[in-house]
Amino acid sequence: MRFVFHLGFPKAGSTSLQASLARSRDELAKKNVLYPTVEAKVSRRHNLLATPFLKKPQRIYNGKTIDGKEPIAAANAAWEKIAIDYDDYDTIVISSEHLSSISDISRFGEFFKNTFPNASAEGVFYLRRPSEHYASLMQQRIKGTHSLDGFYPVDFHAVIKSWAEIFPLTLRELSPLTLHSGSISADFAMVANLGVSLVEVRKNEGLSAEAMQIVQNYRRIFHSKSPHVFTQDTNNLIAKLRKIAGPEATKARLKPEIALQADALRFILLLKDDFNFEFSGINYENRDAFSLEPSNICAGENVSDYISVDPEELERLLYSIAMDSSKQRVVD
Repeated sequence: MRFVFHLGFPKAGSTSLQASLARSRDELAKKNVLYPTVEAKVSRRHNLLATPFLKKPQRIYNGKTIDGKEPIAAANAAWEKIAIDYDDYDTIVISSEHLSSISDISRFGEFFKNTFPNASAEGVFYLRRPSEHYASLMQQRIKGTHSLDGFYPVDFHAVIKSWAEIFPLTLRELSPLTLHSGSISADFAMVANLGVSLVEVRKNEGLSAEAMQIVQNYRRIFHSKSPHVFTQDTNNLIAKLRKIAGPEATKARLKPEIALQADALRFILLLKDDFNFEFSGINYENRDAFSLEPSNICAGENVSDYISVDPEELERLLYSIAMDSSKQRVVD
């Protein structure tokens, strides 16, 4: 009996993979694979399972109850349910970005061994090239706050090294060029040996640089006193920007000079040395080039400090939003 943990990092394909796993539950069960439901309202993910091991509950659970229970109590109940069910399956798959935020991994390891003494475990991380991941993380950041103070790339190596101390890991690059069949769902099914073709689901399509700058400005004007709080009006603005921009919107990318910094971080070389993991397209020959720490990356205040923003496209989006809002008022 085994557990496969998809440990995730934010903005690294987790939402798509979780949606695929959730929609494939029946087919997985036929192969004796359990993808448990932990939260009835958001049944695709298992973020709640990380709650007892974090220094403080995640923002998404602040002031909320799950099935009438406080978050930690609900998480403990979910683990107890898995402990009851796990003998009926050959494999249990757990997927949560929040597991990668646990600081005391050894505590989780002890819990797992005590709760599931007869089970083996393995973990899977999907890693995006740092320059691409940083740009995507910025998009996630500005949804909840305008401030980019203290916003740095994630040190993949530090997190992975801690998890590697409690069970074996597989590291995969999140890129269509390296994933099996170009898909995280197909790749995970292969890596985890699930014996099932997962339903393909795509989620969380990105914003353009211009849309990101508009969202940041909006948060600065209307929500500067509520940092790190996700609001419905911000979500509505993002949905409207996606609709206006359409599927052909240019993907936001770091400015070349900043992308070079992000792809020269020291932990990139440590991933190669310690885990034999390399990002495609990065030249590893000059080891001295990998000398930067995440905090060395350009410290700007605006999206446009990191990502090139087209003033004309920015203006077009603003006018389009105004026109759309005007039409909506007429209809109402």
